[in-house]
Amino acid sequence: MKQFLTFLIVIVFFYKVKAAGFDGYYVTNKNDTVYTKVYLPSLLGQMLFFDKIEVLDTALSKKVKLGPNDIACFVYFDDGKRFVYVSKSFENEVRFFERRIRNNNLTLYSYAYSTGTGQYSVTRFKFVIARNDTVYVIVSSADNAKVTREKLKAFFSESNTQQVIEEKFRYRDKLERDIIDFVNNLNTEHAK
Repeated sequence: MKQFLTFLIVIVFFYKVKAAGFDGYYVTNKNDTVYTKVYLPSLLGQMLFFDKIEVLDTALSKKVKLGPNDIACFVYFDDGKRFVYVSKSFENEVRFFERRIRNNNLTLYSYAYSTGTGQYSVTRFKFVIARNDTVYVIVSSADNAKVTREKLKAFFSESNTQQVIEEKFRYRDKLERDIIDFVNNLNTEHAK
């Protein structure tokens, strides 16, 4: 009975690991836009971390895998929301980053990664706050609040911004919300 149950779990697992298809498009490195289905890996309905995507090549009538070196970006639509992932190199590593906020002053990118294995696996996020995509700071949800504040203070030298950093970034579990609010507020102030 135990072997049958194990076999059944393995069958269900492999049946449920599939690529979720979304309407979307990608932009080639030559700046051509190709509208297609974008397939992202999922497990039991949850998106997995991905370093490649699959797209439907209608000319070849098959799926083709594309990585961050192959395309400039891809976009997909889910439940009325638009998700933009761009191929970027920060810290000498090219990967797909979700572009969360785009502005002339600051742009916010992020990506998820996993630490540990099995039941000890933890999902973490890295956030990149960039000026013109050449000057940037990276903070991680793995960092404690003090390390996050120190990194941000080293990047933002303005005294009023330093004070906001000291007050805002107190808890690691609120990092995503705090980063988004912080970048949005700085962009709003810069636009004035």
